[in-house]
Amino acid sequence: PPESPQLSATQKRYISIQTSGTPEEIASSNEALLDHAVGTINTMYYDSTGGNNFDTRTMYSRWGALRAYAKDGEEGLDRWKRSERRRMERERADWVDVNGGSASNLDDKDKAA
Repeated sequence: PPESPQLSATQKRYISIQTSGTPEEIASSNEALLDHAVGTINTMYYDSTGGNNFDTRTMYSRWGALRAYAKDGEEGLDRWKRSERRRMERERADWVDVNGGSASNLDDKDKAA
């Protein structure tokens, strides 16, 4: 029989959780695995030559919205939206701070999006 490949500590932990974890641990480890896969695809393998106007921030944001909705329905999506608004406000404040109090470049960026 072919030799089995060596598993990393993370892979061994995942298998252990899948075989003997609680339902909550199993769900959490699967969610973490999907997050990792989406992040990898988002940053390394996505080919935008098919005509899509793609950016990684939008892709990951949409993944977050889908995950929140799948987990907790409309209530989860509403919580996610509030969290995203707070994140965007913090980013805008940071941008203004870095640019000496000017948001004009950020406004131009928002209009282009």
